[in-house]
Order: sequence, then structure tokens, then C-alpha cells
Amino acid sequence: MERYTLVPSNYFRQDKAREILSELFTLESSDRIKYVELPHYQAVLIFALSSDEDPSYTPAVSDLLQVLPMVKEYNKIVVSYSGGYVHIAIAEADKLLFCNSFPAKEFITAQYFIFATIKEFQFNPEMSTIYFRERLDFEEIENLLRYFRGVENISVLYNSK
Repeated sequence: MERYTLVPSNYFRQDKAREILSELFTLESSDRIKYVELPHYQAVLIFALSSDEDPSYTPAVSDLLQVLPMVKEYNKIVVSYSGGYVHIAIAEADKLLFCNSFPAKEFITAQYFIFATIKEFQFNPEMSTIYFRERLDFEEIENLLRYFRGVENISVLYNSK
């Protein structure tokens, strides 16, 4: 499980990062606390790495939050599905609305969390393209296309710059 939280930039203090995360997660004294600034959203992503994790590792949501501003649509939906979790980031224009992770061992469970989230923000999937960090198989894409206007890999966002 990835241990992270987002805080507004104006409330972030590097010396308080461990304290903030320890209110949400159990931390070991050997855990490293890192952060990524997200100036587009005036936020900071604080996360913990256990001592055996690669120090260059960043949570999946970090990638999603970096790519989210590249989505041209007004309603932006970016998802990562890997390692038994679905990570979802949603924005409306330049306003970040949602960023969270859920356990999802099967793709159908990931879909449940995706649809519950977009329903919460009253996004119309028929008018939305959903972007995935990982490559989906044909059946997964076909299933999503029954509901969404489009299903894309985030690599198309880098190629359209």
C-alpha cells in the first residue's frame, strides 16, 4: 500500500512531513519521508518509503498528478491500475477535485471505484475520455468504451505536446 497524502503548498513544512503522515499511517523509524511539489495545483504530495524501497520511487499518483494538467478536456480523469490497486486523479479545468487509491485485485473492482468517483463529481462518462497510465488489454478497453467517449494511454499526452 502506498502511503501518501496531499497538502496545500501554503501549509507544507518539510520538518512536519513525518508528523503529517504519521497521523494517517503507521510509520517505522526507518521509513524515509519524501515529497513532490505540484505547483500547478498549489499542493505537495508527501509520501513514505520503507527502508528497502528504491529511493527514486514515487507513488503512482505522483505520475497521475504530473500528467493531469496535460489533459485537454475540461473534465480530466487519469487512472493507474497496477499492483492490486487503482489510483484515480480527477480535475475540473485547473481545479484538482480528487486523488486517492483503492484496493482492486480485479479490473471489475477498479471499474467500480472509477465509476463511483466520477458519479460523485457528476462527470458524464459519455462525454469524457479516461486516461490510463498502464496499457490495458483489448477486453478492458472494449468494456470501458461502452461507457466512456474514449480510453487512452497517458503516453498520447506526452506525444501531443
